[in-house]
Amino acid sequence: MERNTFVIIATHDLELTKLVGNLYECYYFSERMEAKGLNFDFKLKRGVSQNRNAVKLMKYLGYPEEIINGTNEIVNGMIANMPD
Repeated sequence: MERNTFVIIATHDLELTKLVGNLYECYYFSERMEAKGLNFDFKLKRGVSQNRNAVKLMKYLGYPEEIINGTNEIVNGMIANMPD
């Protein structure tokens, strides 16, 4: 920002969106789980996605429930411990 530049950050890391939220505007795409996998609408929306498409994809690919549940627990703990 100090050098009048244009920055695009693509990440699945909720922590990073929290860190840059005051300096940059955040945008995301929505997705739907369908028979053939994830289907993105490719419509840019302002804010931070609360969807966990990686977890949805793991479930679609047949990952064991204990891995999916463990991943959800980790993400929930991360969200609960993020500073405002």
